[in-house]
Amino acid sequence: MSALDSARTLLALCLQLAANIALPWLIVRRDVARIRRDWLGRCWPETTLLASVVAFGPLCLPVHFLRTRRGPLGLVLGLVWMAAAVLPSAFVGLIAP
Repeated sequence: MSALDSARTLLALCLQLAANIALPWLIVRRDVARIRRDWLGRCWPETTLLASVVAFGPLCLPVHFLRTRRGPLGLVLGLVWMAAAVLPSAFVGLIAP
């Protein structure tokens, strides 16, 4: 493996890591800004949100939507948003050697 390949692999890893933290955080923050007031109390506090996003990445999205919606709609929304958050990271992993 050449130095260029190693650098590309490291760059791809850093991009995937950043995307797996930034995208779920942005999705949850967007949802919290638009959520109904009666569901707002079920959201994570800011520190818990950041900790769950860093620790679990896109896997925190179904939990967030299930917590706030409390039903099948929440689970479906969470799974759809999780797939949307994983796709950019997967794409980076596919184009990097």
